[in-house]
Amino acid sequence: MTGRTTGSTTLYTADLGRRLRWRGLDEEEIRDAVATVEEHVSESGRSAVESFGRPRDYARTFTARASPPRTWAGYVVGWLVASLVGALLWSGLDAGRDGTEVLGLLDPGVAVTIAALVLAAWAATLLLQLTRGPRR
Repeated sequence: MTGRTTGSTTLYTADLGRRLRWRGLDEEEIRDAVATVEEHVSESGRSAVESFGRPRDYARTFTARASPPRTWAGYVVGWLVASLVGALLWSGLDAGRDGTEVLGLLDPGVAVTIAALVLAAWAATLLLQLTRGPRR
C-alpha cells in the first residue's frame, strides 16, 4: 500500500473536504488536511478511518470559522436566479395550457426549455459545490 492512494482514501478525503468546507475552512487549509491524510495512509499502510476516525469526527477537530469563505451575495444571487427561472418555468407551463405566450414575448415551449436548462445548470453547480473534493 505504500506510495499510493486507495479508492477508500479518495472517498474519505472527498468527504473530509466537503465537511471542512461546511465548517468554513479555506481551500489551502483543506488541501493541507487532505495531504496529511494521504501522506499518513501512504506511509503507515493503515486506513484513514483507522488513523483519523470517521471524516465527520476528524473534521470536528478543526476550528470552525465564524463566517464562510464565500460571500452571502453569491448565495442570494443564486437563489434569486433560481426563483425567477422557476417562475418562468411555471409561467411557461401555464401559458402552454392556455395557448398564450409567456409575458407576451416567448412561445411556451421555448420558455419551458430555457427555464429547465437554467435550473438544471443551477442544480448541477450547487451539487458540485457541495460535493467536490478540495482544489489541487
